Amino acid sequence: VYTFAKAMGERIVADLGRDMRISIVRPAIVESSLRHPYPGWIEGFKMAEPIILAYGKGDLPELPASPDSVIDIVPCDLVVNCILAVCATEPQIGRPEFYHANSGARNPLTFRGIYMHVRRYFMEHPFDRGNRGQTKLPIWNWPGAAPIERVLATSEVASKWADRVLSFAPRSRRTRSIARSLDKASGRVGFLRRYITIYGEYLRTELHFVDDHTLALHRSLHPDDVSTWAFDSAEVD
Repeated sequence: VYTFAKAMGERIVADLGRDMRISIVRPAIVESSLRHPYPGWIEGFKMAEPIILAYGKGDLPELPASPDSVIDIVPCDLVVNCILAVCATEPQIGRPEFYHANSGARNPLTFRGIYMHVRRYFMEHPFDRGNRGQTKLPIWNWPGAAPIERVLATSEVASKWADRVLSFAPRSRRTRSIARSLDKASGRVGFLRRYITIYGEYLRTELHFVDDHTLALHRSLHPDDVSTWAFDSAEVD
């Protein structure tokens, strides 16, 4: 629905703007900045951040994605620079121009690649859980969507029955302790269900967006402006 609504918005803009100069910028998954205002800056906590954090906390045992599929992300400052450059163009009236701000076409990052980067980071900077020691990071084996769905469904049923059985148990300190553990496990399963539902389509589709038009615009920048206003995603390491 999210991407479908974007497509509908583009159609409406093109339809209502027949007598106007129209440019449409299509960013991929917008993530933290490459340079400005400083490397790693991002506002808010969305997109991939909750998934990355869940992995670092040991709460994401697997991901139903193809390891060699491309996850198309782009730094937010490159998107800003691209939009500014597009604003300086003059498309023909009634002929909308489209610009893809992405990295997957010429500088692809795979799910396996980002997994290795994230794992390496949390190996060097692990979560400290106090008396329980450092978080043990899951090792992803990329089993595919069907096995993960079966595990999730089984866990949801088990959690439901365990909660029901616990409701008949006599109140005691041990019962409260079991209830807390059950709530935590249930919350973990709920988190997995929610994010796999949200990102499932992105994890299972093979989409490749070319950025030839955007690259041509980047190459038209004055040499003096490149260091500050560049937006070529191929330079991202």
